[in-house]
Amino acid sequence: MLNCQASKKPWRATHMTTAFITLLFFPSFLGAAVFVAYTVWIIKPSSGCGPFRNLTSMLESVKLWAERMKDHHQVLSWLIRAYNAFTDNPIFLFMPSGLFLLLIYFHIQVVDGQRRIIRRLEKQIDDEGKDKKFLITQLQYWYEENNPNSSKRQR
Repeated sequence: MLNCQASKKPWRATHMTTAFITLLFFPSFLGAAVFVAYTVWIIKPSSGCGPFRNLTSMLESVKLWAERMKDHHQVLSWLIRAYNAFTDNPIFLFMPSGLFLLLIYFHIQVVDGQRRIIRRLEKQIDDEGKDKKFLITQLQYWYEENNPNSSKRQR
């Protein structure tokens, strides 16, 4: 799905498409991720049928597989311990989430600061143009006042 309405400023067309895709992507991705996480961590699987029968959660099947891997491949034992630590301890879920949110917050603040600086610089450039016009007008007026013959010489 694309935003096909043309922008009034040609250079803004790609920016608007990117913003539109971003607005579509993030809510969809986060919504899907929340439901998958809820399904995997909270909902108890069927006890009668399916690949997760007789398990307390879907995540337990991965833990059982990891235990079998530890018995057969001793080299991977550190990876399995790390996986168990990450899945058993919720701090490892909240820390990256918090860091990600902080990163987004700082990015928003930096972009907002850049926009403010750009607005101030544009205003400063506009004011300098007005100042130059005023000074040139004053110089012309002063020059014509002090040299009454100057307009005759130029013609």
